[in-house]
Amino acid sequence: MQVKGAHTGNGAMVVPYGARLKDIVPQLQPSPLAKLTHLTIYRESVAEQQKRMINESLDR
Repeated sequence: MQVKGAHTGNGAMVVPYGARLKDIVPQLQPSPLAKLTHLTIYRESVAEQQKRMINESLDR
């Protein structure tokens, strides 16, 4: 996964299948400026599916 925002760790990391957010956050090494209450996760597969569904509805 790619990591963006206020952190001091790597910009990308490999996450095992079934990993939970609470297990991953410490590995992100958030900086003091990070607001973990505003953490957002984006999944490419969901974005692709949503885009396909929107395009299909526009084609009708």
